[in-house]
Amino acid sequence: MLIVKAIRDEDLTVNQWRMVLTDITRRKKYEEELIKAREKAKENENLKSIFLANMSHEIRTPLNGILGFTELLENEPEIPQKKQQKYLKMIRQSGIHMLHIINELIDISKAEAGQVNIHLTKTDINKQLEYLYEFFKPEAESKNISLIYKTALQTKEAIIKTDTEKFYRILANLIKNAIKFTKTGSVEFGYQVAGSFLEFYVKDTGVGIAKTKQKTVFNRYVQTRAKVNKSSTGAGLGLPISKTYVELLGGEIWMESKRGEGSQFYFTIPYHKSTGSEETSLNGNDAKLYNIIKNTTILIVDDDQTSLMYLNEILKNKCHQVLWAKTGEKACELVQQNQKIDLILIDIKLPKIDGLSIIQKIREIKKDMIIIAETAYMNNGIREKALNLGFDDFISKPINRKELFKMINNNLRSNKYSVQ
Repeated sequence: MLIVKAIRDEDLTVNQWRMVLTDITRRKKYEEELIKAREKAKENENLKSIFLANMSHEIRTPLNGILGFTELLENEPEIPQKKQQKYLKMIRQSGIHMLHIINELIDISKAEAGQVNIHLTKTDINKQLEYLYEFFKPEAESKNISLIYKTALQTKEAIIKTDTEKFYRILANLIKNAIKFTKTGSVEFGYQVAGSFLEFYVKDTGVGIAKTKQKTVFNRYVQTRAKVNKSSTGAGLGLPISKTYVELLGGEIWMESKRGEGSQFYFTIPYHKSTGSEETSLNGNDAKLYNIIKNTTILIVDDDQTSLMYLNEILKNKCHQVLWAKTGEKACELVQQNQKIDLILIDIKLPKIDGLSIIQKIREIKKDMIIIAETAYMNNGIREKALNLGFDDFISKPINRKELFKMINNNLRSNKYSVQ
C-alpha cells in the first residue's frame, strides 16, 4: 500500500510541488496481525471463562449428590435399610462421575502438553469388548436401548499388542457418548480387520450431528462451548481425548452422521498380533490370594486420616497385621523395630520428608522390602520417577480395592522378595 503526499517546498518555485511516496505495506500487515492476535487472545479468554464455568458446573453436580445424600444419612435417625442402600449407591455413582471428569481434565492437559506416554501390552480385544458390553449394559437398559457388540476374530487372533488402557478409554468414550445421545433404538459396537489395521465402530440411532458441526466435534473448545446451557452431562472432552489417543496409537478416527438419524464413529489401530496369555486377573474371592496376604504384615504410611482408615478397613481382616504411620520418620522407626514387615504402602506427598525421599532410608534398614507408592498427586512422570527411585509398584488415588489386592498379590507372588 502506498501513501502519496504533496508538500510545498520553499526552495521550489511557486508552481512546483514535491511528491512523497511512502510504502506502508509492511506496517499495515503488522497492524492486521496485531488485530488478529488481540481477537484470538480475546476469543481464548472467552473460551477459558466458558470452560471454567462448565467445569464448575460439572464438578458441583456430583458433589451435590455426594454431600446431599451423606447429610441425609447423618441426620435422618431412622432410614430404612433399602433406602440407605439406595443413598449409598447414589453417592458411589456421583463419586465415579466426578472421578471421570477429573481424569478427562488430566488426560487433555497431558495430551496438549505432549506428555502422554504409550505402554504396549498384550490385549485381548474380544474380552475388552465383552467387558465394555457388561459395563454399559445397565445404563443402556435403563433407557430401554438395545446394546449390541460384535467381534470378528477368534480368541487367539484377537490378542494384540497395544496400549490397553488407552484403547479401552477410546472405545468407552465413544460408547458412552452414543448411549447419552440416544433416546430410543440401539447402540452397536464392534470391529473388523482392514488390512494391517483393525477398524472399530460405534453406531447409534440417536440425535445425530449436523453436517456443519461434524468437522469440529473432535475440537476441545468447540465441544466445551457447545455444552453451555445444554442438559447433557460430562466435561465434553471425550472425543478430543479419543482423537489424541487414536493418533498416538498410529491410527485414524472419523465419523458419519445425519441430523435425526444417528451417528457412526470409526477408528483404526495397527493390528499387531501377540501370543501368550493375559496377566493373571484378580478374583475377589480367590482363597490363594488371601492365604498369601494373610501371612503378611503391612505398613501404611499416609498423613491423611481418611486414607488411613480406608486402607486399614480393607486390609485388617485379610493380613496378619496392619501398622500405620503418618510421617516418613515414624515409618523408618517402625521398620527398624519390626523386621517382620513384608510390604509398605507409602503416600508420595508426606509432611517434611516425602515418600520419594524416604524410600532410600527404608531400603538401608531392610533391603528386601516390597514398597508400593500411592498418591493423588498425578503430575507428569510421577509414576516413572517413583519406579526409577526403587518403588516396586505404583497405585493412584482414589484406590480401588480390587486393583490394590491384585497389585499386592502380584508383588507377593514375585520371586524378587520372599515373604517372611
